[in-house]
Amino acid sequence: LFTLEGVLHAVLAIIGTALLGSPLLYYFHKVGLKFGEVYQEFGIAGMSDVIYLSYPWKLVVGTSGAIVIVTAIVSFVPTWKIALLKPTDALRGKMTRRKREGK
Repeated sequence: LFTLEGVLHAVLAIIGTALLGSPLLYYFHKVGLKFGEVYQEFGIAGMSDVIYLSYPWKLVVGTSGAIVIVTAIVSFVPTWKIALLKPTDALRGKMTRRKREGK
């Protein structure tokens, strides 16, 4: 249940980022990122004053998938460790592990 909650937080974060960040990304895709005279002082040859950003779908989907996978792992590990504790001792703040059923 906690792992599902973590994954849902990741999905909501991806949706929120897409809604709030899309106008800014679209602006830099159409207008470009202008450096002006400051950029010319760097002395990098072959670069224009304006850089037009592009965001391929593979990059967006791959990054979103990686975020969901990492969030699921990060949500699962503490839950798994808590599940190994004795419930009564965990409520008291003691960290004793539960004995396995077969041993």
